[in-house]
Amino acid sequence: MTIEIHPDELRRVVSRAPRPTPQTPIVSEHDVAAYLRDRDAACPRCGYNVRGLTQPRCPECGHALTVAGLKHGEAANIPPVWITATRLGAAGGVLLILLAGVASIAGWSPAARLMSCVCKTTTEGASNAAGYTVGQPPTVFAASFGLPVWLWALLTYLVIIAISLIAWHPFCLNSWRRRLLDAQAVLGLCILFSAAWFIGVQAVWPSLYCTLCNLTHAVGGVAGIAAAATWVLAIRRPPSLHGPTALQAHRHGGAWLLALAIVLTGVMIAGHWV
Repeated sequence: MTIEIHPDELRRVVSRAPRPTPQTPIVSEHDVAAYLRDRDAACPRCGYNVRGLTQPRCPECGHALTVAGLKHGEAANIPPVWITATRLGAAGGVLLILLAGVASIAGWSPAARLMSCVCKTTTEGASNAAGYTVGQPPTVFAASFGLPVWLWALLTYLVIIAISLIAWHPFCLNSWRRRLLDAQAVLGLCILFSAAWFIGVQAVWPSLYCTLCNLTHAVGGVAGIAAAATWVLAIRRPPSLHGPTALQAHRHGGAWLLALAIVLTGVMIAGHWV
């Protein structure tokens, strides 16, 4: 028995058939179910814990799941402006530190006046909190553990830039991204706390006032705020299927990161007298 289908009817049926698109990828239910059988994983779109699912679709937001997407993340819940602000703020801090260092070594008068806002000349050996001095040893606040504070700041900014580039690379695993964002948030908070410390030092000892240093604090502070905001946005998730709610985990993790940043900043401050 032969069934004949009119060509127009065949085209109509084919045109109505669902076609795969980038938004609805073809996935294997078996692969996703096997991957989620005994591990926690977050939906790349909404962050819902999809452990134990047997269907390759998030029950919270309906996002089609793939093993590759669960490993690497298909969509970050981070507005690009925060990522860009982190990188630009850290890069600005690096450039200002290098400018101050070169100006100090070369004795560039305009920058030297910015570095000692009391307008002392370099021949008088004006000293400031950053340790960029000519002809006179820097103050006790210019170094920590024997290294210039500008070097610690430079390394911190460079590490933040490296973390940002690695964390948002397409091949970075979700688990590694969370750890990297933790480290970035701690460094960002250290920048903010350190800036507050040095601004306080200049308030107590006006002779240490440094315009270029404060400009660096302001630009670097953008990176610190953006790094902390990125962590908040990345961790903010709907309630988990297992264990404590994401809000409880968020508060607990945030408290530990805040405490670690305070300890590290305290160690840096104590290093002034070592």
